[in-house]
Amino acid sequence: MTQDSLPDLTTFDPARLAGAQRQLRSAMLWPARVANSYVEHDGAGALLTWDTKRHAVTTPPFATSLQLELRLPAMQMQFLDHGQPVPHVLDLDDRSPAHVEAWLLVELLHRGVDRERFSKQLPFDIGDAMWGDHEEFSTVDHPDELTALSAWLALGGDVLAAVSRDGRVAVAAQTASLSAGLQRDAMANGDGDSRRVVFALGGGSLAEPQFCVLRERQGAVTSLRPETLLPASAIRRMAMSPDAIARDLLNRSGELGAA
Repeated sequence: MTQDSLPDLTTFDPARLAGAQRQLRSAMLWPARVANSYVEHDGAGALLTWDTKRHAVTTPPFATSLQLELRLPAMQMQFLDHGQPVPHVLDLDDRSPAHVEAWLLVELLHRGVDRERFSKQLPFDIGDAMWGDHEEFSTVDHPDELTALSAWLALGGDVLAAVSRDGRVAVAAQTASLSAGLQRDAMANGDGDSRRVVFALGGGSLAEPQFCVLRERQGAVTSLRPETLLPASAIRRMAMSPDAIARDLLNRSGELGAA
C-alpha cells in the first residue's frame, strides 16, 4: 500500500472499526503478558517493540533466545528462537482469550520455560479488552478494518524508525500505539529537552490516526500535552511518504526547540 492510497478510516462503520481496534488491543496484550512475566525490567516504559520488516509486535528475548511475536494484519502469534520462527502458529480467528492462554502455556512447556512464572496481570488497566472463554476473536469478519488499521501502524512504524534516536520503535499494548525517542540532533540548537514521537490510531476522543511530539520530561513529570500534531487527514491530502512525514516531524521539533 502506497502513501497516497492509505485508507480513510472515517469511511468505515464506526462500530465495526471500534470492534476491530478492540480485537487488536486485546491481541497485543498477550505479548505484553509474556514480556511482563519473563523479561527483566524495572516496570518503567514499554517492553514491546515494532518489527518494521515483519509488521509484528515483538517481545524482547527471554529464556536466552525466545521471543513472541504478533503479526498484523494476519493476527497470528508465533514464537521465535534466535530470531527464527518456530513451528506452531496460532491464528487468533475463532479463538477465545482462554484458548490463547492455553496455547501459550503449552508452547512455553515445550520450550522448557517455567509456566508458573506466566501471569496475565499487567501494570496497567486493560479497559474493555477481551477475556475468558465467552467471546472469540473474529478476524475473518473484520478483514478490511484490520487491514486498514495495520496499514496505518505499518506507516507509523516506518516513520518512527526513521526519526528514532536508537532505531527502536516501542509498542504500548494498552493503547495499540507506537512511539520512539526523537533523534537528539533535531534539537541540537534547542532547549536540550528530549522529545518523543507517538503514533496513535485514533478512536474515542482522538478523531483519527495522528503523529504527535511530546516533551518526555517537564520538571518531575512526563508531559502529556503534544507540542505538534500531524493527522492522517493531512498525510492523505498531501500524499506524504514516510520520509516526508519523518522530515516534517524532525523539522517541527527543531523549530520548537529553537523557539
